[in-house]
Amino acid sequence: MEPAAARACVEAVAGAVRVHLAQPPAALTAGAVPAVLGVPAVLGVAGVLGVAGVLALGGPAGRSGPGPAVAAGLLAGLVAVGTGLGVGALCNRPLVRSPASAILLSRGALLGLLVADGSPVNAALRPLMYGGRVELPLVAAVGGLAFAAGAVGVALPAGRRVGQ
Repeated sequence: MEPAAARACVEAVAGAVRVHLAQPPAALTAGAVPAVLGVPAVLGVAGVLGVAGVLALGGPAGRSGPGPAVAAGLLAGLVAVGTGLGVGALCNRPLVRSPASAILLSRGALLGLLVADGSPVNAALRPLMYGGRVELPLVAAVGGLAFAAGAVGVALPAGRRVGQ
């Protein structure tokens, strides 16, 4: 959460509704760009380590190419960004006024979404962490739900004064 004085200055220039509606795209960009650019970095490191491993241990034993891993990594990154966007929009200003409450609520919601067995976010990301089969429709549905939650969190207060 930005300080109230900084938000008031920006609202005075651009208007409260425009400032409020600009925050989710900025957060999405700030999260999605590193998620997408991180895939080539991981592939580069994995490529160097993979070549060293092949030279030391021999060839791969029935492993598929990097294509499915790249797709799963991109989807996982986008699900994580969408989940953060949805929780951030629902658990911060203007819906939750107190910064301390917003931090606790956001952390608790994210932890619950990532850890709880019945959570769709957990169901979408768990196979990626433990090498199971990735259900792409489930991952896409979770990402869509997360982005919809973010849209609801933005649209709820858009008609009233969203500062303070």
